[in-house]
Amino acid sequence: MDTLPLVVRGGILLFSLSCSALFSALEASFLTLCHASFEMGRKDERLRTLLHEPENTLAAVLLFMRASQASALVMFMSLFHLLLPHFYWFAPVAVLCILGGGEYLPKLFVLRYKEDLALPLAPLLDCLTALGTPVYRWWSRVLQVILAYGAAAGEEGRGGREPPRLQAERKRLSQIRREEMLYNVLEFVHTRVGEVMTPRTEIFALAAEEPVVEVLPQIREHIFSRIPVYEGAIDHIIGVLYAKDLLA
Repeated sequence: MDTLPLVVRGGILLFSLSCSALFSALEASFLTLCHASFEMGRKDERLRTLLHEPENTLAAVLLFMRASQASALVMFMSLFHLLLPHFYWFAPVAVLCILGGGEYLPKLFVLRYKEDLALPLAPLLDCLTALGTPVYRWWSRVLQVILAYGAAAGEEGRGGREPPRLQAERKRLSQIRREEMLYNVLEFVHTRVGEVMTPRTEIFALAAEEPVVEVLPQIREHIFSRIPVYEGAIDHIIGVLYAKDLLA
């Protein structure tokens, strides 16, 4: 490391930061696909594959992003040690620079223009998935062997293991749940208030002049924690009644 010229170290640092920013942008783009992009994914083979196996894509992106950040951190510390040998705060400064310029700023940029960047970045996501999936699967197999060894040791006293058919069914259900969770997240991020609100005609409200004793059965029936209170007409809301104040 000490034999590398200063220019080479700076070049490696800039390259590592650029790669970290790119991989961070890819991660944010994949996680914040809007509903329109998800609908496109049903027609686009690349996006359909990415959304079908989200853990492979995310694992590949995180693998390359952390590797580039580690490289940038090493180069940062090397440059600080060479140029500012008596500056003892170089490690926190290096970490802040890497996280700021190599992760958070790219993510903020993608979040701002996610609808325009989702499909153009799909080919890069596809390439990263193809490159990183073998490594991810290898580590997954190693982890499965370790977990299986521990589970087998723990089940010796319980008299056996799960049948292979049950294990396969559990794995299939786990995959389905992951896909459903990803779809629900993408749906919720871009859901508007008007889509989940209670329509005006279905609002449960109480008149301010009604006796408390008479409205208690209605409160127990509707089970709302906060109830609008109106005066005259229901459009004239004057306050909110907390059910806990009456039912406590």
